[in-house]
Amino acid sequence: MVEDIYTSTVAVLVYSARNYKQAIEAGSDYASIYRTWILGDRNPFCEAIRAHIRADLGRDGSLLDEDEVEMRFWNVVKSLKSDQRQELEQSIELRRRVYLSTFMDLREVRVSNAREWPEVGLASTGFCVVGHRSAVIDVLHKEMNEWQAQEYYKELKILAKQLIQPQGFAGRVHTFCNSHVIRAEAEGKSNAEHPLCYVHNDFSGDYADAAITAFETQTEEDVDVSGFHPALESTSEMKEAGLSSDILKRSRIVVLNMWRPAATVQRMPLALCDMRSVHPEDLFLERLAPGADELKTCGALFNSVHNWGYFADVTPDELIVFTTYDSHKQPFTPVLHTAFEDPRFSANGNTPPRVSCEVRVLCIVVEDCRPSKL
Repeated sequence: MVEDIYTSTVAVLVYSARNYKQAIEAGSDYASIYRTWILGDRNPFCEAIRAHIRADLGRDGSLLDEDEVEMRFWNVVKSLKSDQRQELEQSIELRRRVYLSTFMDLREVRVSNAREWPEVGLASTGFCVVGHRSAVIDVLHKEMNEWQAQEYYKELKILAKQLIQPQGFAGRVHTFCNSHVIRAEAEGKSNAEHPLCYVHNDFSGDYADAAITAFETQTEEDVDVSGFHPALESTSEMKEAGLSSDILKRSRIVVLNMWRPAATVQRMPLALCDMRSVHPEDLFLERLAPGADELKTCGALFNSVHNWGYFADVTPDELIVFTTYDSHKQPFTPVLHTAFEDPRFSANGNTPPRVSCEVRVLCIVVEDCRPSKL
């Protein structure tokens, strides 16, 4: 039984500010904006390093190969002495605060325990928690071997099919996944970023088009999207399953995020927004990096009607499952999500750092006949 302490908490969630939305819509991207403000010419310490590099190269600054400058910049950063590294870290923290105040919109929001909600589910809120004990003991290790990974993916593909079919789909359900992402607060234990404290959704409303394009062309993105583009990673298996472009265009395409913690979560839990409280005007298309042209994500502006929940004390024998894309959901209103600092535990030095594994499962629902009512 969940204790009363877990009924709800007031947390600071990081939304996008309108300045950020405008910069994205003007053609920029998350990585470029972040690097410019944190590590680029907006950071005097970093720019001083680059100035020395340009001087050492002995060329006219306008003719310099900036890729070479950046390569040397990172080599210098790696070799900084302890006092210089401390100065760098201080400059980064200062610029991070300026970046947050300029491009992010920090809001105090009540996040309630979804275990106590009268209704949760993929068809209603867009998310749920299910009991699921994996047979793969190293599922939360970044160096999980290929056999272990494939066994884990098999487990989740079976579960995804079980979760999708009861929603009233008529027809065949194919499920695919070939990668996973480990997020960890502790250094060296992850293959991605730390827990992401930023309200977002992993896909935009046109992911079906991106999936079909990947299937038809198998064109890789100019940036590494491993773990984030399940269609691109599953084209061969999709063809082996007898799928074609025409079938995909007639099918329902769903992506489920399956999220498991390494230990009972108290620090940096996952907040999920009831998709019924999300409005299309809250969302905007976002490119993560230059070259990420096909795979776009969604940023979000604050809306006071957003209904946020989390699952208290999620264990390694549970999975949080939430819908990040559904081609049949029009208008597109996904489950926004973010990690957040729970003030009741973040200051407790005895609370272990969060480590979690997430897998994006692509579900292709080939509707041989009309779907029954949900």
